[in-house]
Amino acid sequence: MLNHNDFLNTYLVSVAIEYLGSRLSGIVTTDSYLRQPDYSSRAENHYYFILSGDLYQDDIWILRYIAREFPESSFNLIYECELADYPAHVIWQFQLSEWLYKKNDYQITMPERERLEESRQAIFACSHLSRLYYLRNLNLKTHIWGVRQFGWSVRYALNCLFNPDHGHSLNEQETADRNWLIDLQNKWTQHKRRLTHSEAVFRDAASRMSDIASRKAEELQRKLPVTDILVSASSHDTFSENIALIVNKVKKRLAREIDSSLLSFYLQGSAARGDMRPGSDIDSFIVVDKVSRDILESVRSIQSDNPPFTILVYGLAEINHYPKFRRYGLVNGTKLVSGDWRLRFKPDINDDIAGIINNIFTVRQVARAYLIEGSYGQRAHYIAAIMAKLIDHGCLRPLQKQLTGIYPKSRAEMRKRFPDVASYAHVLSFIDNLEANELTLKQALFKGDVTLIEQLFHKLSEAACLLEIQVKDFANKTIKTRT
Repeated sequence: MLNHNDFLNTYLVSVAIEYLGSRLSGIVTTDSYLRQPDYSSRAENHYYFILSGDLYQDDIWILRYIAREFPESSFNLIYECELADYPAHVIWQFQLSEWLYKKNDYQITMPERERLEESRQAIFACSHLSRLYYLRNLNLKTHIWGVRQFGWSVRYALNCLFNPDHGHSLNEQETADRNWLIDLQNKWTQHKRRLTHSEAVFRDAASRMSDIASRKAEELQRKLPVTDILVSASSHDTFSENIALIVNKVKKRLAREIDSSLLSFYLQGSAARGDMRPGSDIDSFIVVDKVSRDILESVRSIQSDNPPFTILVYGLAEINHYPKFRRYGLVNGTKLVSGDWRLRFKPDINDDIAGIINNIFTVRQVARAYLIEGSYGQRAHYIAAIMAKLIDHGCLRPLQKQLTGIYPKSRAEMRKRFPDVASYAHVLSFIDNLEANELTLKQALFKGDVTLIEQLFHKLSEAACLLEIQVKDFANKTIKTRT
């Protein structure tokens, strides 16, 4: 006898076939990374619809129409041609997840899994999220968001760091860690209440997740030693004078409180590039020999005492096994403030292209998820702004550097390079006056007007699709030139 979910799934498949017809190639359940933009959605079920043929804007509206019949579920959309080039470090989600429906003649074309990069990305994601919120002052909103993303990292860790599919037996510590994660997942409603009601309980859990990620990175380093990422620093970089006072203050505190463990202290983002806007955070990161709770506590105190500073913390093993597709962000747009060691990643055009492709998929995935949902709460305008910045700094600028050999320092330079692309122009125009434009989106939502935010998400999706074509074209030409 079918249970409630089986009935719903059977009904969902029949409705999808009715409205999408022969273009529907499959429906797959999703989790972890695929759940963006809401890491802890109120929906009980999450599905990706795989469609054949050309990209068709009305598919968004058809899925929104179907979604109204299934309020307990959230949907997203991907085309076969996109799935064929999906980032290899996260393709496991489609290969291991349950398929609700698969067309009889559908031969799935997907890239080969990159198990090493799967592990590296999982370590990065779990350590990054747990430390990011551990280090923050937890007002009510930040605390709630932190718990949501902690729940996402629990699922990610189980899927990618402790999955039997990865083929190794667990020692006593790993078994204890895995059992803790399983208990969190199986009793999430109960644990979420405790994590939300107590800042101390949340920080304890975040610290343990950080320790798990550190142990996994160290295990990876023992199995696959990497020794050429950090090199002796003969000098430090200069940075903008308008932030020198606070940067030097933080540098002295770090030297005083964690000097014996500190290897490198870097500025990144707009603070490193020199194009900070008033009110922007000063983004930075440190590399230490090994991350401990004592170090996190010291950094939390320093960060709290020096707003608007944000300090990410990486252990040496985590930097040695930093995901390849993310390395572009550490190679470009960072400045060494202090420390005896400088990062040195060997230039690799394949890694750089993989990084751009990953950002393209993230933007498109988030934009489509919002458009299909058709519901825009207080995170919507914030997420839209983040995706716009990702198109700028994570897609267009690195693509222009690949095409010309020169990293564009301004949006004016990008407009000269891509003068006739309406979706790029729309996104760049939004970023030109980011704070005011985000506020305009917010005020429109207060009045029930979703026109502006839906227009932006459409342009983000269009920009991502056009960028994918350009990046693949560049990659194919580069490969031909090499051969």
